Parts: sequence; C-alpha cells; structure tokens
Amino acid sequence: MNYALFMSYSSLINTLMCRNLDVSLLNYHDITPYLFKFHEFRDSDAKSKYTNTWRRNINYQNLIKELGQSKPKDLRVTLLKGAALSESIYSDLGSRPMCDLDLLVDYAQLNVCVDWLKEYGFDEIGLESWKGDDFKRIFSLSTNQEDLIVEVHTRLFWHLDNDQYKYIDSQYLGFSLLAPEYQLVHLIGHLAFQHTFSKLIWIVDIYEFFQYQKPNMTRVEEICREKELYSSFKMVVWILKNNFGLNINVKIHVWEKFLYRIFLDEKFLIDPNSNKFKYFVVKHFVKDSLLDAIKYDFLWLLNRIKKKS
Repeated sequence: MNYALFMSYSSLINTLMCRNLDVSLLNYHDITPYLFKFHEFRDSDAKSKYTNTWRRNINYQNLIKELGQSKPKDLRVTLLKGAALSESIYSDLGSRPMCDLDLLVDYAQLNVCVDWLKEYGFDEIGLESWKGDDFKRIFSLSTNQEDLIVEVHTRLFWHLDNDQYKYIDSQYLGFSLLAPEYQLVHLIGHLAFQHTFSKLIWIVDIYEFFQYQKPNMTRVEEICREKELYSSFKMVVWILKNNFGLNINVKIHVWEKFLYRIFLDEKFLIDPNSNKFKYFVVKHFVKDSLLDAIKYDFLWLLNRIKKKS
C-alpha cells in the first residue's frame, strides 16, 4: 500500500518525501521511527517500529554501560555510527535504529579487545573476509531478549591503513568518540564511499549532525582531501544543499553539478539499486582514485569467484 507523505520540514529531503512511497521502502531505509517521532508519520506499523527500535536500543545502551565497567584500562574503544549519534542528535532512543554496536580499536590492541568481549560472553561469528571488509570482526551475544551484535573495526575505510584520528571522551564510561569533524568525515565516507547512498537514514544522520554539532566544514573538507574522500564529500554537500537547503560554501565545478543533477536525482536516492547503470557510475564516481575503484572491483570479483569455487 502506498502513502503520500507531505512534509514541510527542512530536516527531511522534502522532494523525496512529498510523493507516494511504499512503506516497506521507508522501512528498508530505517527511517520510519524517525518520521514517527519527529514528523508525525502515523502509518499503522510506524508506532510498533518506533517501540521496537526503542526497546532494542535500550538493550544496546545497557550493553555499552556494562562493557565500559569491564573494559581493560589501557584499551581505547571508540563508539561509531548509531551508538555515537545516540549521545547527541538521537537522544530519543526510539528514533534511530541500531542494528549493531560498532566499535573502533587500534589493530595493535585487537587481541586485547577480542579477549575482553569473549570474557564478557560474546562468541565470534566466523565470516569469510576479503580486502573490502578484512578490518572487521563480528561478535554475537545471546540474551533473554535478543541476540546483540558487535562489530569491531580496526580501521574506518578499506583503502586507509594505519590512519590517524582525533578523539574526545564519550558520556559512556570507558569509551571515546571521534572528534566532531572526524566523526562527520566517517559518516560521509560510510554513506557515499562505502555504501553508495544505500540508506536515507544515513543522509538524515549527516544533516542532523551538521545542525547539532556545527562542525568546522573547512576542516572537514581538509580531512576529506587528506583521506581521499573528497569526491564523496562534494557529492554529500551537493545533496545537503539541494535537498535540505543547507548553506555550505564548497567549490563544486560546473561539470560536477551537471553530473550530480543526472545521477543524484530523487529516484536514485530513494532506490539506488533500481538503476544498475546509475549505481555503477555513482559507485565509481564517489572514489577519488579511479585506480582504487577498479582495484576494489577486481578484489570483489575475485572474492565472488572464490566463494563459488
């Protein structure tokens, strides 16, 4: 069943919302609880989505607090994505789903982190990894309510080894956060560079983070250049300016604007996989280095061949 969403809120991509959208598509984008809480979206299933999100996120919040009490003193663990955003823009725990708990640790401390999680009761989920995700380890904890998942990252992006970031203290004892500008760079890279704009909630994350934290965008631009995420940065800025009305002063060439209008249109942002050609072009266009993009394709293809053999 289709529902017409007529919104006048600057915190949503108005032109994307003011049309008939299948509610299942909104659920895929993990945006239904956000719309229910902040924009009076009252589909029959929206309240249950919000309630279930709140319950699950409470479980993750309690897990973070308990893990902080048992964490080895010298182990630095940084909260990422949903867990980090719950400290600021999503203080209402029902408004933004957390599918897992993402943590960043230094590779040199990975074994200490693994031992800590296993001592707490986590089991490692053995998955075949490849260059695109060989910096992740996944763990599961069975509880009376549900299984809780922790993803441990030893770097933020597949193309960056031994990368350096700035950190601040988290409100949760024993944990840290990326400093605001670095956190925004991670959100941009996660949305564009890694996942090719696959979920609307990640665009909303960036918009809300920008509004709440007021990051130094000159510094964000510099970091994105340093970490070869500049193409992703410009594409995200284009979306924020054209769909959210944000005034961000970044130089985007005329030819880039022309391509953005063609490839980053409403239909693509709502359903990136609906047009394979557009998806392929954008997936490569978000990379600063065409060589890196081709290298990623090659490694991905080798991994697929390996799995089938």
